[in-house]
Amino acid sequence: MARRTLTAVAILAVSLTGSLAAFVAPAGAAAPSEKTYSAADCAVITQVNTDTPVSGDTSGYDRAQLTAIGNAYADAADQISDKKLAAGMKTLGKLYVTAGKSKTQMGALLSLGKAGKSFGKALKVVLGASMGCLLSDITLPDLNN
Repeated sequence: MARRTLTAVAILAVSLTGSLAAFVAPAGAAAPSEKTYSAADCAVITQVNTDTPVSGDTSGYDRAQLTAIGNAYADAADQISDKKLAAGMKTLGKLYVTAGKSKTQMGALLSLGKAGKSFGKALKVVLGASMGCLLSDITLPDLNN
């Protein structure tokens, strides 16, 4: 119970200092995955568009944006061959769509907070895969020559 309270307080604190989108990426910051993903999966991951236009709501909460992000993850999950990654993307999609159904920013934050472990695990898998795919395209020069 105390852990959930701390999670809710942390979520609230972050929401007061920035938008929900600013909270989502840092909260699940993960090291690059040690697993190697196919080129096709990496192409899908790196092309998921979560930069949907904001409706102009100055409260920092945009229900349509959260729903669009959720749909983007769910649609991309259907194109992923790795089962764990696809499941993580589907989970994120469902959670964002659920958060988008909340009428208030606090309701959206609480819905993500209630998801707890499933949100954290999905975010860790997806962000780890994203970072792994991005870093796999980087070729470092040979400094010994």
